[in-house]
This record gives sequence, structure tokens and C-alpha cells, in this order.
Amino acid sequence: MTTLLGDLLLEHGEITEAQLEEALKLQEKEGGLIGIILKRLGYITEKKLIEFLTLQASQRISESKSLTNPEE
Repeated sequence: MTTLLGDLLLEHGEITEAQLEEALKLQEKEGGLIGIILKRLGYITEKKLIEFLTLQASQRISESKSLTNPEE
């Protein structure tokens, strides 16, 4: 299962638990994408957002390949 963006950032030490919680509360209240909210709050840069979205996408591709080709 692909790791959520906020969890990826947290696991890699890019944000704190408190920052993620604040962003999630704001997301619940106003809607929007967590990455954009974290960027807007100044917790991550656009470059970091792109880096971690790419990492998340590569995880999804790997998972998809393993589902279609379980022997790899």
C-alpha cells in the first residue's frame, strides 16, 4: 500500500507530527491537498513537495508492477 504524502514527509524528518496535525486539521476545515497546505504553511518547499510526490508515485508504480508481475 502506498504511503500517504504526509506520512512520507514525517518518516523522512521533513515535517513534525505537530505540523502534519495542523495541516490535516486545516485540510479537514478548508479542503485541499495536504502537500499544497504544507507548502502554504511554509513547512515544505515546492522542490521538496515535488521530490516527495515523485517518491510516492514511484512507490505506486512499484506496487502496480508487483501486482501484475508477482514473480519480479
